[in-house]
Amino acid sequence: MKRKIISIFSVFLFLLLSGTSYSQQATIDLQIFEPLPEIDLGSIIIQNNLNGAPKVFYVQITPAGKRVIVKGIIYWDKKDGAGYKEIFSFETDVFEARSFYSDQLGSAGLTLNSTSSNSDLTKDLLEKGKPTGSFKFQLNLLDENRNFLAQTSKEVTFSNPSQTLRIITPVSNSIQSVGSIIARWSAINGAANYKIRLGQRINPSQSLEDALESGTPLINDKIVSGEMTNVDLRTLLDREWLPGQELVLRVSASVGGVGGGAELNSEIVNFTIANSNEAPVDDVKSTLIALLNRLQNDQASQFASALNNVPMENIKFYNDQGSEITFAQFQALFNSVLSSVVKVTLTNQ
Repeated sequence: MKRKIISIFSVFLFLLLSGTSYSQQATIDLQIFEPLPEIDLGSIIIQNNLNGAPKVFYVQITPAGKRVIVKGIIYWDKKDGAGYKEIFSFETDVFEARSFYSDQLGSAGLTLNSTSSNSDLTKDLLEKGKPTGSFKFQLNLLDENRNFLAQTSKEVTFSNPSQTLRIITPVSNSIQSVGSIIARWSAINGAANYKIRLGQRINPSQSLEDALESGTPLINDKIVSGEMTNVDLRTLLDREWLPGQELVLRVSASVGGVGGGAELNSEIVNFTIANSNEAPVDDVKSTLIALLNRLQNDQASQFASALNNVPMENIKFYNDQGSEITFAQFQALFNSVLSSVVKVTLTNQ
């Protein structure tokens, strides 16, 4: 009888321990919000505090309340035959397990302990303007002592990598006259409209994105027709720009599609309003070189290289009637015909 009681107790204890082990088994699940047509690099490369950024993924952890750590790794396959390579990783501080969205990472109770990125891949991705190829998100769930608990991963391919919205003018780091400034951008197929935003950069340490989103915009998300690829920014101003101000510009395209479509953003370009009718000599030369390089023409590139050894006072600008004009007038003319220039000829005069 005693042996039978012990046997029954042993079975009960086994079932109790098994049930306890099962109930405490941790799981982690990842949901990527698809389709992801085009999103900023800042939404992919996680920073400490993503409040306000687009929701990229949702993480569900069970059971809630367990003290855990999440380690995330993002891999990028840029379709060059090399396959997936790690572009970014992060690790949270210990927190009480709960479900959360990507834009909550870095907020109170879900802070990041460390981050790491591949600078070469990150630079490559930035130069492309918008993410292309495929990304794999991998999340590892650890207990507070860093013991492995569970893992999940998902892959996502950007739906339209060929659609890249590029600002043609004004050129980044250029000097613009205080008068009219023509913004030109590449056309996006299927764009219902374009949204223009212009802000002021207060100091050089401020990021271009922060400058665009903070303060009172000079142009606050004005909408122009999807058939347009240029506009005089002065006609859209909510407040006047002033000489010496550094401004930041972004153009966004609203592209229709299933689920309401998507917004495709250009890179942010910065430029400065000249302090007088003529920009400073050094700025004139750098701006002129930047303009010539945008032509992607061999002779224009030769000319730009030659300018480095030519004193600015020896450079003169003339219109098609042979009359001398200021650099500001030349730049306005250049911007207005940039897309039509097909040949640059060097002459000795």
